[in-house]
Amino acid sequence: MSGLGNAIQASVIKSFIPMIKENLPKLETQIGEVLRNVELEGMENYAAIVITAMANKAYITLCTFDIEDHLCRQVRSIPLAEFVEQILTGKFTI
Repeated sequence: MSGLGNAIQASVIKSFIPMIKENLPKLETQIGEVLRNVELEGMENYAAIVITAMANKAYITLCTFDIEDHLCRQVRSIPLAEFVEQILTGKFTI
């Protein structure tokens, strides 16, 4: 992408910062609730959200880990854009 394209992209991203800051408590509550509601299986110790990338697209993946922080299971994976929309509208579920 050209320098001008990068500048425009950065400007667009910065324009979202006030909305994100305003909704941060809601986001934290929603994410925490989703993580607490993951039903752990076997040796799983906790759930976490991991950001991954495939084919130049970012994804949010809900995973479980054991006590030694080894990945046990990928519960759900959705595109980053879909995650943001769902979390802001309170519709993100497992």
